[in-house]
Amino acid sequence: MSSSRRRVLNIILAIACALALSLCLVLFLSPWRSGEDEASATQLTGTVQRGTVSSTISASGTVAAKREVDAAFDVGGTVSDVAVAVGDTVEKGDTVASLDTTDLSQAVADAQTALAEAEYDLSAAQSAAASSESADTTSGSSEGTSDSGESSGSGQSGSSEDTVDTAEDAVDDATDDLAEAQDQLAAATLTAPIDGLVIAINGEDGSTVSGGSNSSSGSTSSDAEDSSGAEGGESGTEGSSSGSSDASGFMTIADVSSMTITAAIPEADIGEVSKKQEATVTFPALQDVEQSATVTAISPTSDSSSSVVTYDTTIELDKVPDDLRIGQSAEAEIVTDSSDEDSLYVVSTAVSTDADGASSVEVVGDDGETSQVEVTTGVVGDEGTEITDGLEEGQTVVIGQAREGSENSSDGQNNDERSGGEGGSGAQMPGGSSQGGGPGDGPAGGGPGGGQ
Repeated sequence: MSSSRRRVLNIILAIACALALSLCLVLFLSPWRSGEDEASATQLTGTVQRGTVSSTISASGTVAAKREVDAAFDVGGTVSDVAVAVGDTVEKGDTVASLDTTDLSQAVADAQTALAEAEYDLSAAQSAAASSESADTTSGSSEGTSDSGESSGSGQSGSSEDTVDTAEDAVDDATDDLAEAQDQLAAATLTAPIDGLVIAINGEDGSTVSGGSNSSSGSTSSDAEDSSGAEGGESGTEGSSSGSSDASGFMTIADVSSMTITAAIPEADIGEVSKKQEATVTFPALQDVEQSATVTAISPTSDSSSSVVTYDTTIELDKVPDDLRIGQSAEAEIVTDSSDEDSLYVVSTAVSTDADGASSVEVVGDDGETSQVEVTTGVVGDEGTEITDGLEEGQTVVIGQAREGSENSSDGQNNDERSGGEGGSGAQMPGGSSQGGGPGDGPAGGGPGGGQ
């Protein structure tokens, strides 16, 4: 028993000694390990450059024609021919549909007959009046004319004049009736009120339509534009947004010479958006197509969906890309603020701001030493910050730190854990580099320009 106890005690002592030795090794080597970690820290640098710094707001929307016109027959009747189909391109004045004109043509013939009869009656009345006047003149010049005879002649002249007046009124009425009948006959042929694309037809051969008037609608909510004077009595303004044919229109024609995007801007961003701001629009359905555009209208009223308040904003394309279709999706980047083209700028992570609002940048000197330089900032963009005072083009600045040996992404930025200035993690700046930050480290390669 004594031997067994001694053996157990020896084992316990051995284990205790091993634990104590391990603890000593950990405590002894920790400073060296910390130094290695510090030595592996890599400083990311970038270069002060010139260019445009822009701040943008992203928004999505759908493509629409700037204006859509609902063309309607001014007279009711039965459709005898639809000359176009949805998707056809038409020019202003082209015949697009016709009504059966049997009754309308008969109405014109009847009005012509009535006018001819009224003109005959007028001619007869005028001849009778002339004869009566001639008889009165002859009777008045004869000697011995009695007073009763003068009275009788005067009465006949007055009656003839009344007959002529009545006949003239009948001719005027018949002329108006004929003009109206001819207008209705002409209105049985529907012509395109604008150049554009047929996007809807609300009828077919044999269908019955009622008379109406053309109306115009646009995709903007302001900048009213007079569009009166088109064929068939088109009238309207670029007012409320419309994407479908009006119920009274037989056909809808879209002016696709100009296209717009209607984007819903959140209430948190709408205060930064204003008319005439520039934008860049891309289209998921069109590969590698990018189109410049301009903000033309902002709705004064909001929409709400799922507790999100937005404002419809109209963005007009400067040019219509090939193969672009109404209703396609679009992504817009609205430039809300922008610097001059030759402004100095650095990656935003290079700039740090203290509690008093003073901004500074860590500049790397020719000797590799860094110093804190106070700067004045301008536009804070999506990828950089404008520097209006404090730096010069070509200077090297610190934009963050990363672990040495971390793999670089395809754009030259480190994917591993890093630390930067205000605004989050550091990013590799065009023309930038990585600089070893720990003692004993040699230069570490970074982006274009190499390490320092």
